[in-house]
Amino acid sequence: MLVRLAIGNLFRHPRRTLLVFATLAVGAGMLLFFRAFNAGVLEEYRQVSIHSRYGHGSVFTAGFWGKSFEKPWEHWLKDPQNVSSALVQVPGVANVFPRLTFAALITNGSKTFNGVGTAGEGRREAGFFNRLTMNDGLPLDGTPGTILLGRGLARTLGAQPGSTVTLLANTVHGSLNSSVLTVMGIFETGIQALDAVAFRTELSDAQTLVDTDRVESLAIALNPSGEWRDVREAAGRMAGVQALSFEELDQTYYQNGVNWLKSQAGVFERIILLIVLLGIFNAVAVTVLERGPEIACARANGETRRDVFLGILAESALLALA
Repeated sequence: MLVRLAIGNLFRHPRRTLLVFATLAVGAGMLLFFRAFNAGVLEEYRQVSIHSRYGHGSVFTAGFWGKSFEKPWEHWLKDPQNVSSALVQVPGVANVFPRLTFAALITNGSKTFNGVGTAGEGRREAGFFNRLTMNDGLPLDGTPGTILLGRGLARTLGAQPGSTVTLLANTVHGSLNSSVLTVMGIFETGIQALDAVAFRTELSDAQTLVDTDRVESLAIALNPSGEWRDVREAAGRMAGVQALSFEELDQTYYQNGVNWLKSQAGVFERIILLIVLLGIFNAVAVTVLERGPEIACARANGETRRDVFLGILAESALLALA
């Protein structure tokens, strides 16, 4: 009976009903739009992190990540080929890319600066690591003797595609080694501190420079249906290795950025909800004031305050349900 009466009241005052309904609909639409926009930003941020730097995660020697060692090369993967072959068999794994990170001095003959290099197999990685922003030149394609420079580092060295630079690095045996490389391109990560020191080389060039056949890590590329937990479980069954997702590897930039965006989104959502609630309260209050004579008649006919309140509540609930 209460529901039928509420439906009748809604159709007796179509303009008022449309006003409240529009307030609810606009509020819901704003929330959905904002959540969709925020989800799109987070997904884009995620894809850039995966397809430009880390992959979906990496496999290291157990206990290596997050610690400092006097001789870090002693803790690099000793048998990357066998580990890589085992990981490729994990369901959902599309590819495995060997990586090597090393520090070096980089000079153009007149200026010398500290740099941090990431070495990989350019030709194999080209199809997956395709979100790196290139400001000039081309990405690595497997050509030996080539290098990519971060935008800030290239600007400091005055380098451009076609220029040559020299890398100076300590080998794993403690001696100093050098390598002359041709700048193939200039990239940008969007992180100024990183662009000021970062460079990328071919894995074979880096291994020759530091005189090793080991790699620091294996970056994992998953299929769209792949799950990182399968990689983590597979790595857990191997002796002496551990798997870390890209969220764990990129705590400083990606995870902190995501946490900040989610907190910001929560604040905006609460503001939108407050505005919507105030609009609904205003519409309901106006409704009650306009229906004063009607409510008075209902009270005179024996309806209790509770009955009147439940009637208005039922009308609002039907609008919200719609």
